[in-house]
Amino acid sequence: MQVSIIIPCYNVAAYLDRCLQSALAQTYPDVEIICVDNNSTDHTASLLSDYAVRYSDRVRVVQELEQGAPAARNRGLLEAKGKWIQFLDADDYLLPQKIECQIRHLQEKEASERLGILVGDYQLRSQGQASNWFQPEDRNSWLALFTGRLGNTCCNLWLAEAIDSVGGWNNHLKSGQEYELMFRLLQKGWETEISSDQQTMVEVRPESITKGANYRSSILNRFILHLEILNWIVKNESQVYECFHSAMQAYAVKFLRDAIVQYPEKEEELRQKYLQILTFPRQLKNYQIGRAFVLLYNTFGFRLARIFYQWYAKLRQGLL
Repeated sequence: MQVSIIIPCYNVAAYLDRCLQSALAQTYPDVEIICVDNNSTDHTASLLSDYAVRYSDRVRVVQELEQGAPAARNRGLLEAKGKWIQFLDADDYLLPQKIECQIRHLQEKEASERLGILVGDYQLRSQGQASNWFQPEDRNSWLALFTGRLGNTCCNLWLAEAIDSVGGWNNHLKSGQEYELMFRLLQKGWETEISSDQQTMVEVRPESITKGANYRSSILNRFILHLEILNWIVKNESQVYECFHSAMQAYAVKFLRDAIVQYPEKEEELRQKYLQILTFPRQLKNYQIGRAFVLLYNTFGFRLARIFYQWYAKLRQGLL
């Protein structure tokens, strides 16, 4: 069973060697590597050409003129021969047994024919520092999708047929692309399963989406997308909402809080979007969104809790 590793590449010369070496080092034998140069202006293209020559039996390089990782991934999918897809961002890397562990899981568990996503876990690394492992929510796929605990682009293994059935990645999105894709997959009836093997490393670099100028818009996009997901769950998966409403309400409040912190001028507009789906719960019971925030919310309500949270965040960042 072949696995295609698809790597979108845009100005990643500083990270590319580590990424490609991790792909080549996979212990699972039946792997092809497809690198998609996405209009790089540094020496990414020359590095890719060198790898294509040195590893001509395993590495292919193609071009995608439309800018953005989703377009590059879709271009890679057109070339892919594998039944399963491993997407790998060029600044991230895999431990050697990543794909082998997940394929073994599929074989040992006799996966359902409707399994579209094998969900993994991952670790963030920044300037030599490592986070705790981010582990998936294992109680329910819809709950995991809404709370942002359904893995990510690189730690998950994706069924090529499933991605094709929903039309691939959305080329217009600049953030939250994997959760928007997983939303469409779950709507289509594709299933998820968890394989936690701690094999994926995600690099957080200063110019990435989690930092800098694009950070504000990514928070707003997350709020809007997750409201859409919640609205779907309330209308179409009512039993899931009834079972997990406490956690979903807490995360909805968290997403609203974060969006208002980034866009205080849009506070009323954002509140109205939230209120179209939910009312503010009298009490929050889920401490995963921040124990101090929950205690403040339960004592003073959303607005004062959000103001204190925003003040404390600025204090930690040295902005006060």
